[in-house]
Amino acid sequence: MKYTIKVCLLLLSSFTFLAAENADRGKFVVEVGDLKNSKGTVRVILYEREGFLTEEAVKARFDAPIRDGKSVIETKQLPFGEYAMFVFHDENDNDEVDFNLFKMPKEGIGFSNNPKLGLSKPKFEESKVRLNESKKRIRVKLKYY
Repeated sequence: MKYTIKVCLLLLSSFTFLAAENADRGKFVVEVGDLKNSKGTVRVILYEREGFLTEEAVKARFDAPIRDGKSVIETKQLPFGEYAMFVFHDENDNDEVDFNLFKMPKEGIGFSNNPKLGLSKPKFEESKVRLNESKKRIRVKLKYY
């Protein structure tokens, strides 16, 4: 009987510890629709504030297949905070955005928070999304040039 009580208390304390550990963490569920076609993969590159859109500052990468012109990407558990995402439709699965002769993307690109895309890259402030719940859904619209 004593052994059973000790095991139950140990299990209970383990579950309490795990629940407390994940209390300030969550996941993004990134929905991307209206893709030009179902070729390739949708890729999400996650950044924190420092070095937004630099290779050195990549926090994480996530990929998902495309089905019927749509893709849903679920991230791993992340600490609550502010993040920005660069999303692109890697049609030829070469793990990079391809550009034409005029330096315009040949594949669809987009950012979290869907800032207006012009000739310059958006700033972190325009693309940031706050993760403050266990599962945060966002929708990213890709632009094809």
